[in-house]
Amino acid sequence: MRSSLVFGVWIMILMSGCGGTDRSGQGDTNVTYTFQRDIYPLLHERCRKCHGSNGNYSVTTPEETYDLLLHIPPRASTGYDAFIVPGDPQHSLLFQKAQNIELHGGGEQIAPGSDAAKMLKAWILQGAPYDANETAVNTQ
Repeated sequence: MRSSLVFGVWIMILMSGCGGTDRSGQGDTNVTYTFQRDIYPLLHERCRKCHGSNGNYSVTTPEETYDLLLHIPPRASTGYDAFIVPGDPQHSLLFQKAQNIELHGGGEQIAPGSDAAKMLKAWILQGAPYDANETAVNTQ
């Protein structure tokens, strides 16, 4: 009886998942991601090679890159109003381009469904905060 109870508990743990990962692909629901700590290092590693100081989208300093993503519209030809729309990854050009959902000259930089894609999506859904002291961006 005791072994079947222990087995049942293990099955429940395995079926529920661990680490707070949301099965909807929205990332770890127990973590607040920030641009400065989580997103900028990802962009620096995967995008800076081609987008170091590249006009309409550049990965330079954390502050300049964040400002560009949140306040400077991409080229009109993209069909998107913003690189990042806080709370809305589907209308955020960066999220779509990084995964090559919207064709990207550099190809896929973040695999759809990967931990990096889930983190980026969760950060956008959380309001795209810059750092831990900010709960959401001011998009005005």
